[in-house]
Amino acid sequence: MKIKNILTCLFMGLVLLSCSGDDDASGNDVSIDTFRYTVETVENPGTLTRGSKVRFEVRTSSIRNSYYNVTLFLEPENGKGQNQWYFNKNFPASQFISEEVLIPESATPGNYNIGVSVQEINGSGSDDDMLNIPSYARKIKKVTIR
Repeated sequence: MKIKNILTCLFMGLVLLSCSGDDDASGNDVSIDTFRYTVETVENPGTLTRGSKVRFEVRTSSIRNSYYNVTLFLEPENGKGQNQWYFNKNFPASQFISEEVLIPESATPGNYNIGVSVQEINGSGSDDDMLNIPSYARKIKKVTIR
């Protein structure tokens, strides 16, 4: 009976350890609470026009470090036949980040994933600080470019 109780306790301890919140391989301490984008004229919120302005807004959960490196991206939904596009900028740490960018005229019409990734950076926000990135989060939405 004692052995059964000991084995049960060991099993429960193993279950509790394996279910802890640190199982994520990326070690994220930052998360993107909201990600939204808006365009100047909204006929169809799921459609963007080449050359149009897009404002993206990100709310994050953490401001532990000095800077965020934020990347707004368009990636082909099927991974073929269209160009990928990235807007990349360092921002001082804040729980709200907002920026306006232009969708490139060279974007090929088609279905894309529009998304944002946020990485926390220690230090001054220079490229050298990118070597030590402790946290990373990413959100994606579907969009059509015409």
